[in-house]
Amino acid sequence: MLGVGARVLSVAAMMMAYPIAAAAQSGNDEAILRQVIKANSEGTCPDTLMAPYLRGMCLQNMPAIGQQLSALGAIQRVDYLGSQSFPNFGPCEIYRVTFDKGSLIWTINLGSDGKIAVLSYN
Repeated sequence: MLGVGARVLSVAAMMMAYPIAAAAQSGNDEAILRQVIKANSEGTCPDTLMAPYLRGMCLQNMPAIGQQLSALGAIQRVDYLGSQSFPNFGPCEIYRVTFDKGSLIWTINLGSDGKIAVLSYN
């Protein structure tokens, strides 16, 4: 889930302890990452993009997530940093998203249904 709660932060910290595979030119999940960041910055947790558990965590942490993301401004750039596999989460793509007023590192994994199953930032 998004990096708001203590559990989320510990998951993000655990995820960053694993090495990232060599970066390629682009990842497969950039478009859906952009969509979910935009939706979250507008205060929504779309069920069309998010798996049920992730959406529940998003709803529980709104409006804090929306306020944090909207304060960063518009997305200026998305850089794919590589992929990484985590116990319990499987393969994830790692991105640096640069906004008008800062940047965040995002981890994303899509489930077999094409919805986001894992999403975190720090």
